[in-house]
Amino acid sequence: MNGCVIKNSPIAVDFWIVRKLPAHIRFFFLSHAHGDHTSGLRSSWSNKIYCSATTAKIVRHKYDIDEKYLHPLSVGESHIIRINDKPIETMTVSLIDANHCPGAVMFLFDAYFGRVLYTGDFRYTEAMFGVDSPLSSSPQIDTLYLDNTYNDIKCKFPKRSVAKREVLKLVNEHSNSRRVIAMNDIGKEDLIEEIAKQTNERIHIAAHRYELYQAIDLPDIFTIDEFYHCVSLVPKWKVSVKAIENWNREQRTIVIYPTALFEGLDCNLFSKCSEFVHIVAFSDHSSYDELHQFVQRVKPKEIIPIVNYEKSVYGVDCRQRANTDCFKQYLDPRPQREFFTPAFMYEPQVRISVQQQNTKKTLMKVKMRGKRRSHPPKGIVYGTPEKIPQTCLTVSINTPDKVPVVLDHESVADRHITPPPRVKVNIQTFFKGSKIDRIKSVNDDNFMDPAESKAPTLISKIDELVPFIVSEPTIIKHYESLCLLRK
Repeated sequence: MNGCVIKNSPIAVDFWIVRKLPAHIRFFFLSHAHGDHTSGLRSSWSNKIYCSATTAKIVRHKYDIDEKYLHPLSVGESHIIRINDKPIETMTVSLIDANHCPGAVMFLFDAYFGRVLYTGDFRYTEAMFGVDSPLSSSPQIDTLYLDNTYNDIKCKFPKRSVAKREVLKLVNEHSNSRRVIAMNDIGKEDLIEEIAKQTNERIHIAAHRYELYQAIDLPDIFTIDEFYHCVSLVPKWKVSVKAIENWNREQRTIVIYPTALFEGLDCNLFSKCSEFVHIVAFSDHSSYDELHQFVQRVKPKEIIPIVNYEKSVYGVDCRQRANTDCFKQYLDPRPQREFFTPAFMYEPQVRISVQQQNTKKTLMKVKMRGKRRSHPPKGIVYGTPEKIPQTCLTVSINTPDKVPVVLDHESVADRHITPPPRVKVNIQTFFKGSKIDRIKSVNDDNFMDPAESKAPTLISKIDELVPFIVSEPTIIKHYESLCLLRK
């Protein structure tokens, strides 16, 4: 996952695991829709997402996020967003084309926390500092969050125009073979257009990719018809030595891998079938030299790398790429400005995490917060409320003899009670604002809806006892769990 929390601000960029965020974060920005920048994003997401219009279409299509939570911003323009109402505090956000994939942008933030440039993934071009760009006036950048994917002196590769000519040459030389292009779902579309023009054929893609390309209005050069398979786009993860061998048993097939991923790694994953694989350093990320050119133009006061490289890449330790000391010579020598921190930054914000959302009315089992037991769950057991951890959900049944019996969520169905036809059940839960959705029976897997049991379903206060009547005794007999739904 490549995402950051902008320091001393309420902003998270490309960061979607809410439980790991500081309490004051309440503005979410998405630079582009590649998987490593959307990790944790789900259809149940219910906070505003600021991004480009194209990225909004992709996210809507891939993750089925409700449109009301997607707030597209125009590229090349500045937008004012209110951070706080009392006192009024605003920030200015400008979007810059990142030259990476459809919809990819850089964010330039300007507010009480200073002027911050977040590049996301980008490939440096002079146009980023053009007349119409927010960077054209060379604004003073306090903090630069930099795409350090290829921040290694070994990562030197040609410009995309040069790499594109090499790919087109390979496509032309192997016109009698099936040509497979290994690519992500999004990115390098300009290269594919050139291939379609040169071969004068439609490019074969999978159905899910075809629907995505239609959603973002790409040129009509693709097909899902299997008869058109002279040139095919295949996801990178499907390209392996075994797959290449299988393809060549059916028909001579060459694989063109347009990526700089292996630059600086000194490894070859396809040594066993190298005659069928052609790796071309066509990259959507900036090379080592281009990173230096970019930082020299920006002249920030400090640099924070976006990619942390905690894990190795194909067994190679790349943590040195997160070291930004090589850019020290380009930093602004003037001292850092002092910024105040508004009082509202210390106030926890009300956010709905993915686990708590009910946009899709997803059932959630009650999370046990008591001490973990060493033995497996055992169903319904006898006990007293005092012996049950207070943070566990408990159900007590008043039998005709008025002897309370506790049904623990972690107990077994090896013992049970037989209640009378109408039994009063009390629920005590530590989950504020929850709603009882349904009750599950172990023996027949049937669910009883609260509406059928005429049950008041709202738990409005912590430790509140909510009585309801259960008319079907078999539901209580073999009690497995209560499923709760967030309000």
